[in-house]
Amino acid sequence: MHILGMVIGILTVIGVWSYRLQMAKRGLDETRKFAEAARNLPRKTRFQRRSARDGIDAIEDPREAAAIMMMEIARAAGEVTAEHKAIMRVEIMQNFGLEEAEANELVVAAGWLGRDAVEPSIMMQKMTRLILSTPSLGPEQFVDMSNMLDEVALIEGGPFDEQVSLIRIFREQAGLRV
Repeated sequence: MHILGMVIGILTVIGVWSYRLQMAKRGLDETRKFAEAARNLPRKTRFQRRSARDGIDAIEDPREAAAIMMMEIARAAGEVTAEHKAIMRVEIMQNFGLEEAEANELVVAAGWLGRDAVEPSIMMQKMTRLILSTPSLGPEQFVDMSNMLDEVALIEGGPFDEQVSLIRIFREQAGLRV
């Protein structure tokens, strides 16, 4: 009988400590989730602020315009693939000097902002005007932008006719060889 009482006592102690450890683990998991949410809050706030603006007409940053143009080139191929997004992130990091998280945010924002575009050629014209009207950008950056568009167009067996016509819009307005 003593042995049975001792076994029940040991199992009870193990059960209580197991329950306490599970509760401590849940508390740590909740704390970790809260810390991650707090860390991502500035990025989330920036994205929400951008998305609350009046869509494409509110774009002022030439980097956003360039990302939207690349997204339009990707859409012209049909479906925007993970490979399109990856090459866009690489081009953004290389040409704009952004970190991967910022580049990813720019790609997501471009996809979101450009989703309501009625006519890709009108979108390209608007974004091209914004880029060309930026005083700090010149012919060298316009060539870089053209090369970025070409890189996106080469994915999925491109460039396709629609992609070529969209790139032509930028090149003609920028005064580059067509």
